[in-house]
Amino acid sequence: MARTRHGRLFHRTLAPLFLLTCCPPTALLVWEINVEHGGSLASFVEQVLAVGFFSELVSIWRPVFWGTAAGWKIIGVFAAVQLLLMRLVPGQSF
Repeated sequence: MARTRHGRLFHRTLAPLFLLTCCPPTALLVWEINVEHGGSLASFVEQVLAVGFFSELVSIWRPVFWGTAAGWKIIGVFAAVQLLLMRLVPGQSF
């Protein structure tokens, strides 16, 4: 059975875009609920109602959004080693 054009759009574009945009914030919210609120969803909802949803999201994301200096150093060293390996040990050309 051939897929319609809309089916391909959903499976190749919209579903992956939804997952890319929704999974990281959801993971941070689950982490926040488990760590800071002792797993209590009611406590988290009380906090959100007290300070507002977006204010709470900002307070959760601000300390972890850009990572740490050590994390960026690790990524930089990894990238440099990979670039060096691409130049020194080139693979077969296709």
